Amino acid sequence: MKIIAVANQKGGCGKTTTAINLAACLGKKEQRVLLLDLDPQGHCSLGFGVFNEDARDLYDVFTGEVRLEEIILPDAFTGVDVVPATRTLAAAEHLPVRSDERDKQLGKHLAPLRDRYDYIVIDCPPSMGLLCFNALTVADLVLIPIEMSLFGMHGIDRMYEVIRELRERH
Repeated sequence: MKIIAVANQKGGCGKTTTAINLAACLGKKEQRVLLLDLDPQGHCSLGFGVFNEDARDLYDVFTGEVRLEEIILPDAFTGVDVVPATRTLAAAEHLPVRSDERDKQLGKHLAPLRDRYDYIVIDCPPSMGLLCFNALTVADLVLIPIEMSLFGMHGIDRMYEVIRELRERH
């Protein structure tokens, strides 16, 4: 199983569009794909037509209320299952977690799914917090969509720095 995080701290650069299209293309190629919507805006969920503000999301998983397997929405698209996001997910940034486990929460919950999927595609939020750090820590590959502008290019060095720091720490 390969885990691909689509991340950039800048909003509006195409993270969600990239994640949706990558997941859909892999699914069409008969790969088993899980798309994790880690952006509290829930646009990946919306893009696949499974958005529901009352749905359970990773916040409920991180608090121990449900297991990750229980919130997966199967067959949102050919070969693609979705873990939805809602506004509640934003509260995950403030969960009390031991500092040595802070960046490893997602990995613990994904471990039981290793044999179930060929790919996990993660749509990250436009910020460098708990959710994004968890995605970057567990990812085998990070795609960083950028807008070719001064503002788009400005944050790319910081992204590399964060990835390097997480790699050294974990």
